[in-house]
Amino acid sequence: MTFHKQSIVLRGIVGFLAVFTCAIFLFPAGPLDSVSTKVRDGYLRKARVWHKTDIPRMDISRGPNGLGIAPDSEVPCKYVEPAFGGTSPKFYCKLGGSEEIVRVKFHRRETYGEIAGCRLLWALGFYSDENYPVQLQCNECPEDPAEPRGKRRSYQMDDAILERNFPGEEITEFHDQGWTWKELDRVTEKSGGSKKAEVDALKLLAVFMQHTDSKHQQQRLACYNEDIQKDGSFETCSDPVLMIQDLGATFGESGKEVAAESSMYLKGWEHQPVWNYEKEAAYMKRNAGKRTCFGNLISAFADGLSDPEISEGGRLFLADLMNQLSDEQVVTLFAVARAPRTGEYIMKNGRKLPVTVQDWLDAFKRKRAEINNHRCS
Repeated sequence: MTFHKQSIVLRGIVGFLAVFTCAIFLFPAGPLDSVSTKVRDGYLRKARVWHKTDIPRMDISRGPNGLGIAPDSEVPCKYVEPAFGGTSPKFYCKLGGSEEIVRVKFHRRETYGEIAGCRLLWALGFYSDENYPVQLQCNECPEDPAEPRGKRRSYQMDDAILERNFPGEEITEFHDQGWTWKELDRVTEKSGGSKKAEVDALKLLAVFMQHTDSKHQQQRLACYNEDIQKDGSFETCSDPVLMIQDLGATFGESGKEVAAESSMYLKGWEHQPVWNYEKEAAYMKRNAGKRTCFGNLISAFADGLSDPEISEGGRLFLADLMNQLSDEQVVTLFAVARAPRTGEYIMKNGRKLPVTVQDWLDAFKRKRAEINNHRCS
């Protein structure tokens, strides 16, 4: 065979392999919940963390409300089975009427943090779960729904929240894979994913909320049903998203372990600065005065988010979103999350008084001002 013919054959082989490789990515063999490492990485790079919302018009009390349930409504459900994973007790329950099965959380402080965190992300345009604070009438329920032993009866749970199943599929290599915060740095606008400013804004928002329980199982790479294309046994996703799955340990004080103070604890939350000034000063000293920002956050897990570096673009992006929230919306955020039910007291003018939503609003505005008044370049 002549050199010319050999080169034609080689080019043909290379072209075939290129098409075959593209076909493997575009049509992964099987469902989205069992993709290869390479396919998952491709989806990760082109995933989005944010979409535009009309923030001033977002009804934080109602929320996404795909279930059509108003806050603190009396909702009947029939106990199904316990749900495992995470640190808070939970179980599955079948709703009366719709027959939809939802996940129920009933650990007080964590349910408060979950609602506040999810509604804040939803209003600002970041992806999160759909949760509802309800007065749950649990029928045929064990004394401890997380440990279904002994007699069953019907009783009311005043601080329960319903978590609706995600309307789509997770994109994973294996069960409960999620994503780590380090993997966020692989998202690129060039690949069709979010801009760096949007990614950094999500990190800064996690710092703002003091999101302590940020291990990989608490996040997910996912695809909404309307963005899934099916061809026989093949599934592809045209618009993957990165979202936080569990926000129970928020609006408290971050630490090396998830504790009662990690969730909806005003005194701990308001005294945690947004920025790690010591780390920023050390960076400037090492880099001849060059500035950058570091968020102030302690993760309870090795693969969680700790003191992330934040770009000026990320700071400005989140500041712009947060500044669009009205005082009324922030008051509603903490009211619908049931923040006053924590039983926490603070000292005011020498008097011990119960914490109110106004106290939470004041703390929120002070911490938002920290974001507004700082500079990262």
